[in-house]
Amino acid sequence: MLERIFVWLLRLYPAAFQQVFGAEAARLVRDRLRDERGFAARLRLCWDLLTDFAISVPREFRYAQPSLAGAPTQPMRGPVFAVLEGKPPTPTSLALAGLFAIAFFTGVGYLMGHGGGHLMLRSLSMRPERQLSGPGFAPERAPQQPGMGVEAANSSLGSDRTIASPAQQQADAYAAGEPWKRDAKTATPAANGQPALVEMDTAYTRWVVAEIAGNLKYHYFDRASAGQLAESMQSRVTAGAYDSVPVDQTLAKLLTRQLRASTGDMHLEVVYDAGILPHPVAEPTAGVPEPYRRAMAASHCTIEQVETLPHNVGYIKLNSFPDPEVCGASLTSAMSSLNHSSAVIFDLRDNLGGFPVGVMFVSNYLFNRPEMIFNPREAVSSQSWTKPVAGNLLADKPVYVLTSHKTISGAEQFAYNLKMLKRATIIGETTAGATHSAVFHRIDDHFGVAIPEVKVANPYGKPDWEGVGVEPDIQVPAADALTVAEKLAAQR
Repeated sequence: MLERIFVWLLRLYPAAFQQVFGAEAARLVRDRLRDERGFAARLRLCWDLLTDFAISVPREFRYAQPSLAGAPTQPMRGPVFAVLEGKPPTPTSLALAGLFAIAFFTGVGYLMGHGGGHLMLRSLSMRPERQLSGPGFAPERAPQQPGMGVEAANSSLGSDRTIASPAQQQADAYAAGEPWKRDAKTATPAANGQPALVEMDTAYTRWVVAEIAGNLKYHYFDRASAGQLAESMQSRVTAGAYDSVPVDQTLAKLLTRQLRASTGDMHLEVVYDAGILPHPVAEPTAGVPEPYRRAMAASHCTIEQVETLPHNVGYIKLNSFPDPEVCGASLTSAMSSLNHSSAVIFDLRDNLGGFPVGVMFVSNYLFNRPEMIFNPREAVSSQSWTKPVAGNLLADKPVYVLTSHKTISGAEQFAYNLKMLKRATIIGETTAGATHSAVFHRIDDHFGVAIPEVKVANPYGKPDWEGVGVEPDIQVPAADALTVAEKLAAQR
């Protein structure tokens, strides 16, 4: 509620001030609402805002350049303040505005704790955040990036905020913080019982595309291509190319096709969720989250089974590649128990990925010299090479890896590298085909974009497993993979 009132009151300022400082002002208020809790803190915030309005509104009109600012031509939802630059408001107007603000700030105090729920302010102050989707690689810890709010995105794209078309005027007002709600034009019942998809207003469409373009320009590893992509998208926006596209999965798929066709990069993807996309969860600055530690303790670090099969064949079933900081001792114990095996079978048929450092930890046991383990999400560094394990006897033993269509992400990384290095025989089904090599940036409740931020050269000179999976050396149904591996190991 407090954010909404603040956005309304911003309309008292000259239009030029709103365009330059409106988004940043809204962001500052949202940050204070997030950090300053309690009645006393909120009362102090109200007093600061009222004082600032009383001092800065007359000053801004005094220094504003005379120009005519017409009211938007489209119907608006909610209160509208029409202001002519160069003509300061009368004392009566200022007094009424002050009384209006005091009445609202003091009369709805108990609602102030819920000020962060307004969709427009949340979108206005949204910073591109890192989030990984799917059950694959664990979230990485990365430094905070500067925000790419609406103003920054539009500025970086060179957008023209004086376009006279009604649709563009709506889009500009939307980006400047106008307290509109999405205008559902059509809604049809979904045949599968899911919530009906709705076609949203043109201003929202243009805002979504501009935000995606801004994130691409800021985050995509190929800066030259990113600039061209952003300009191309902005040109289409100006030409109204997306105005008739339903703002749902249809728009997301169209943008994805265009981005991939322009770059040839299959990791670029625009995502739409008819529900609400989850917010990225802030990670602790150090250490491992306690819930993860408890989950690993309860599942024995996802090491389901370790045993010695007939003919002295070692067998280990791993359902993830856990963080060695938590599970290093368990992984060491499991691998050491297989040390005297004549061959080793890694069962990854139910493995849903995990940490790249966990993949490297297990890979260390399979080589007696440094070998590069390719990771499509990280640039090559000294940590990309295996390190021999003291006392290990498995480096020259035959290795078999069992896969299924559910084998994904980090498990695919393990299988892919061993196959390319000719260190293992892959048996079973083609894997899921998910590298998770892009970083997910949330645009708002419904849209996000996956952007590769690091360009990693594949040392094998071939495409990775994104979209195609790791093809086994011996293709059999997953249920039969262990039997085939045991027979091959016995023959060797």
